[in-house]
Amino acid sequence: MDLFEMFKSDKKNLPDLLESLLQAAEKKDLKTLALLCGKHRKEIGESFVVWSKVPDVVRKNPVAMNRYCEGLIAVAQTFEHNGDASLISHLARKDGDNRLVQWQTDLVEAQALIYSGKLSEAIVLLNSILSRNAKLLGGSGVEHYLPRTYGMLGSAYFKSSEHAKAVECMSKAKALCEKSGDTEGVAIYEGNLRHLEKHA
Repeated sequence: MDLFEMFKSDKKNLPDLLESLLQAAEKKDLKTLALLCGKHRKEIGESFVVWSKVPDVVRKNPVAMNRYCEGLIAVAQTFEHNGDASLISHLARKDGDNRLVQWQTDLVEAQALIYSGKLSEAIVLLNSILSRNAKLLGGSGVEHYLPRTYGMLGSAYFKSSEHAKAVECMSKAKALCEKSGDTEGVAIYEGNLRHLEKHA
């Protein structure tokens, strides 16, 4: 018997259920997340396709976008850990909003590679992410993830002692943030560029 079979599904308002899942994922509360997924397996399975269409109000807020996508990924991973890979497979599709969620998944993987010192693998993955999403239409989702990807790639290059490439990527990230009006992002990448100058 897997974890999901230990729980009987009960009725819960779907918007409330989604918010509860996102809160658990945001807090890294894996126990609560697993309990919710177990209790509401059917409702989540039936609603996930709709949920994966990122709401416009979320798209317009980079912080909310990040929280939303990371929450969906966490739910899909919880299902996968318990033998149901259908949600992960859905997120892996390359159309529409799912590509944005997949982009977030790829960035999580790239960050993990950087943390573990696998810099060459991270650089290959990040360049692949940029190549795969090069033709993706604009919008707040792209405006959020594209500079993050360049910034992360710049960090990987810096840690690999490829200073010129690091500066180039950080400069692109800053320029993208300036273009989209992301003042917080501009400040972050300006700070990163100053740090790179000190270690030139």
